[in-house]
Amino acid sequence: MKLKKICRITACCTICLAAMQTAITASAASDGYWETAGKKRFYVEDGVRVTGEQTIDGIPYLFAPNGAQQTGWQTVYGKRYFYDTNGEAKFGWISWRGESYYVSQELGKLTDESPVQDDLTFQFDSYGIAKQGWIRHADGSWSYSNASGEMTIDGCAYLFDANSKLLTGWQALSDGITRYFDPETHTVLTGWIREKNGRGYADPERGQLKGLQTLEGQTYYFGNDGLMQTGWQTTDDGLLRLFDTETGVMKTGLTEVDGKKYLLNDNGAVQTGWIDLNNQVYYAGEDGAFATDFTRIDGVIYYFAPDGARGSGVTVINGTTFLLNAKGIPQTGWYTAADGSVYYGDFRAAAVTGKQVIKDQQFYFNDAGVLQKGWLKFGDAVSYAGEDGAFVTGFKRIDGIIYFFNDDGVRGSGVTFYQGKYYLLNQNGIPQTGWYTDSKGAKYYGDNTAAAVTGWQEIDRKGYYFNTNGVMAVSTTIDGFTIDANGVARSAMAVTVDSLLGNTTGAPTSIFSFCTANYRYSRIEATRTVQQLISAGWDSLVRYTLANRRGVCYYLAATYDYFCQRAGYTTRMIHATHSTGNHYWVQVLVNGQWQNYDPTYSNRNNISWNDQIAIGNYQVLGIVEAHYDARGAYIGCDYTPW
Repeated sequence: MKLKKICRITACCTICLAAMQTAITASAASDGYWETAGKKRFYVEDGVRVTGEQTIDGIPYLFAPNGAQQTGWQTVYGKRYFYDTNGEAKFGWISWRGESYYVSQELGKLTDESPVQDDLTFQFDSYGIAKQGWIRHADGSWSYSNASGEMTIDGCAYLFDANSKLLTGWQALSDGITRYFDPETHTVLTGWIREKNGRGYADPERGQLKGLQTLEGQTYYFGNDGLMQTGWQTTDDGLLRLFDTETGVMKTGLTEVDGKKYLLNDNGAVQTGWIDLNNQVYYAGEDGAFATDFTRIDGVIYYFAPDGARGSGVTVINGTTFLLNAKGIPQTGWYTAADGSVYYGDFRAAAVTGKQVIKDQQFYFNDAGVLQKGWLKFGDAVSYAGEDGAFVTGFKRIDGIIYFFNDDGVRGSGVTFYQGKYYLLNQNGIPQTGWYTDSKGAKYYGDNTAAAVTGWQEIDRKGYYFNTNGVMAVSTTIDGFTIDANGVARSAMAVTVDSLLGNTTGAPTSIFSFCTANYRYSRIEATRTVQQLISAGWDSLVRYTLANRRGVCYYLAATYDYFCQRAGYTTRMIHATHSTGNHYWVQVLVNGQWQNYDPTYSNRNNISWNDQIAIGNYQVLGIVEAHYDARGAYIGCDYTPW
């Protein structure tokens, strides 16, 4: 039998009767009588047998076209109605041939094609036969024929409402056990139950579970409503526990919730305080969450990594390097890492970078905060950090070479003022001695310390003048000395003699020939004593001779002596006496030998000592050494008795 529709049938049949009577009664007879013809009954009114639907004394009847009263199942306007053996129309439940039917005044016999009625729920087939036992309705609910309250069906207890409708979901039975009745199958379910608001668990013996429960080795927590709880829950014993948000299983061990880590013991309880775990140290606050970042504990600041592990050593946090001791406590000031690298922590314990001045000393830390040593380059500037990392200043010997660094630790170059002096440095900061030309072409001269000399200086037997900045003077006159374009300074007498030397080959014999040809002996004065000559200054004799081109022997000797000295020779004058008085001639050192030149006589050019002594029968009294500086200026003499 094919079952399709669920029909709801009102219990208020009498109310609907008047409203629906026209469905089976076209008119109502007021006067008339019944008559029988054979086995058939008729109703006569006004002498005529009535036909169709008629209401007689308030009761609906049906008569055939020939007036015969109808009984049993009849079709009226396409709807099936039932008339008993008396011909009276019957409504509501009808028992016919062992089956139950339901006839509605409006719809007639209900079948699976009939529209839904009101309260009572039954299911009918296409013939209108009502189903018995369990009935599944269109809305998915279940009912059981004539069931109400708690009822045992097939050995299982069920609960029904007054309309025989099965109560589903969690239901408390008379034995005190709450069980779950499946809305889909009308059976009692056990095990995990998925509900609209969550999941519950039905134990075969205990029914609905509540509180902490262990199922198949896993611990769960069910609320007072029987639903499995997830997340943080304070259980009945007052302990805070964590249950998986998906499975509901109680968490143990190390776990993470909303980005925070927790440690739960085997009983699921949250651990707090200091925790040693897997060779790491953690700290859990009162809520059990592992501390992260910088955290003050008992007045001491510690650092904990994002995973909660206490930090130590050099630690990069959000791009900044921080310095921590072995216990995770931030360190300020100087800090040496396990690998020997040196750092410096600021007031936050952050490793400083770049150039830093610490206690009046300059240091450099790279981008990672590591102190740098040795040669350092900053653009065009070069510095050197010693073993302690401090920038060196002043003159420092590095790998056997001396360099200069200014007060900022920058390697110098060029002419550099330092501690009251100008020092001469090459482009690598190495001190330079001797001649030095700066980028502008100015010349300097560095002494043995590379300090630029100042004032009058004799260099390579030449005179130079350097100003207070160490710059060599050129093409000028200072203190009466003429300074040429090369910076060479000469006295007026030296300028004259140097010019005259251009007329010679520079050899002593050539100079002798020039002098004897141009400066003649003339007895211009009485012979002076050697002390008088020393007092007058030998240069005065030279100036006179140059100006007057004549003089006595010591004039001529002094002049030739000066010419030879300007030519670069070592000379001395011999003081002797003979029958006519004192006499002077010159000795010139050539190749380690003293040669004798007597400019009073033109024929005594490089004469031997013995010949010179013999010619004049001279008795030597002493040796005169006239001294001139590199500028050609007279600076005194030495007289050594023979």
